[in-house]
Amino acid sequence: MNKVLGFNGTQLHPVSREPDNGYRFYVSCDGEIGLRIAPDGVKTLIKGTPTTSANSKDPSNANRKQRYLQFKDAFGFHNPVLVSHAVYLAWSGQPIPPEHQIHHLNGIVTDNRIDNLLCVSISEHFRIADVRQRAIAALLPDGDLRCLPYERLRYLQDPHGLSDDEFKKELETLRASINS
Repeated sequence: MNKVLGFNGTQLHPVSREPDNGYRFYVSCDGEIGLRIAPDGVKTLIKGTPTTSANSKDPSNANRKQRYLQFKDAFGFHNPVLVSHAVYLAWSGQPIPPEHQIHHLNGIVTDNRIDNLLCVSISEHFRIADVRQRAIAALLPDGDLRCLPYERLRYLQDPHGLSDDEFKKELETLRASINS
């Protein structure tokens, strides 16, 4: 495995994906910096660019105000990588299992900090994580989930952490603390 790099005072971790053309790719923990290293050692800084979700079958997704970010040509020509996936792969040290997606805890798909990312199965993502996220947002002023700590958001939205009944109790506790 490639070692961690320092670049302009920022720590970059290698994205654990096996390129077939010799390119290596590194990313910062917030996804702001992507660094591609070609087989000849040439370094290229790559910025995230907006795209629709690679998994989305919903044509209305193209009109969303927030669009997922991707690193174009991360591993060479025509090999884009979603920024959230690159950050998760590099900083968690875990591969994304088949049939899993990366969920943004605060609902902002351009906020790709490792603290804001949770790997869940596709069914859990739509059945639990997104539903819970909307329920929490409905309680908060302006629906802004950023006012809650990430540890709390992760705990409330993790499909393996709380049963539905436990989540409802936690939601009532949150409601009471907001109203007091």
